[in-house]
Amino acid sequence: QYVGLVVGGVALSVLTCGLYLPWFITRLMKFFCEGVSHSFHLMTFRGKAMRLFAITILTYVLPMVAVAVIMQQTVLLDPANFSFDMMSFTPLLGLGVVLVELFCVSLFVVLLCRWWVDVTYGDKIITTRMSALPATGYIVWQLVLSLLTVGLYAPMASLRTMQYVAERSVVVGADGEEKRMGLRLRSWRDWAWMWGQVLLLVVTLGIYLPWYYAKTMNRFGGRLYVEEPRSIWKGR
Repeated sequence: QYVGLVVGGVALSVLTCGLYLPWFITRLMKFFCEGVSHSFHLMTFRGKAMRLFAITILTYVLPMVAVAVIMQQTVLLDPANFSFDMMSFTPLLGLGVVLVELFCVSLFVVLLCRWWVDVTYGDKIITTRMSALPATGYIVWQLVLSLLTVGLYAPMASLRTMQYVAERSVVVGADGEEKRMGLRLRSWRDWAWMWGQVLLLVVTLGIYLPWYYAKTMNRFGGRLYVEEPRSIWKGR
């Protein structure tokens, strides 16, 4: 069933030039959630494909297209029409483009995580109280650290982002009581482990991907926790 879902989803995504991708991802999320249970209650994913489509278009595709158009128009400008040196202006323009792209990518990741953390089981709901702007700033900083270290920090950036989202997610009961969630990390030991998994992916030309997914979920999924009722999330 999984193979059929993937083959059909990939084929439709290719035929529609990627337009079907949000619906494919949503079906995958529902497929995975329907195979998970907690306290004898099956989980159900509530995310909507149309919302994912809107998030992708508004916060990723359109900003990237706008940046590309602006850059193209800038290149075509005649320097003779300006009173300042266009060559000295180019580095500032490049820096501005990088910052805009970092912000757009980070905002896209934040909204994607908010869409993704929307699950029910029994009479409980797992959702996130993550605020958009503070979370976007945090992810921008993680991406900057990854760029400054030429990608060496990238696995840690991914782990820190996972922890950030987990610590701002809650389990809401039928009575409205919220229990805060979290994720335990072992810092640089996990960073080294993630790099080992990435290298295995590269060496095997991607064949290792199923094992990478299973081992990553097994390692970090087991470290998710829910605090006792006395530790009610106040939000910020």
